[in-house]
Amino acid sequence: MFPCSDVCDTKYREKCEPYREEKCETYQRRQCDNKKRRECHTEYKDVPYTDEECNDRYVKSCEKVWVSDGYGGKKFEEDPHNCKDVKKTECHEVRKTKREPYQKCDYKTYEVSHQIT
Repeated sequence: MFPCSDVCDTKYREKCEPYREEKCETYQRRQCDNKKRRECHTEYKDVPYTDEECNDRYVKSCEKVWVSDGYGGKKFEEDPHNCKDVKKTECHEVRKTKREPYQKCDYKTYEVSHQIT
């Protein structure tokens, strides 16, 4: 008989199969939004009004006395020997304007940027 011997040989074989891997990534981006806000500032306007202006002036004022009119009657006349300068104040209305402050408000658009994940 023949002597028997076992011989073992290891062989490798390469087999290719489709491979798919799912990979998730987190990224950030910026988003801009338009918003409105109220902005106020002081402005001035001319406002008409009426005011009283007074001026002083001096006028001649004489005392009055009874004087004969030549026909047997009497009349009331100024005595030129008894006069004084008297201060007289005269007033009148005048239209004027004055500047008054007021608040003027507008809505201004502005941009807000924030991160979105």
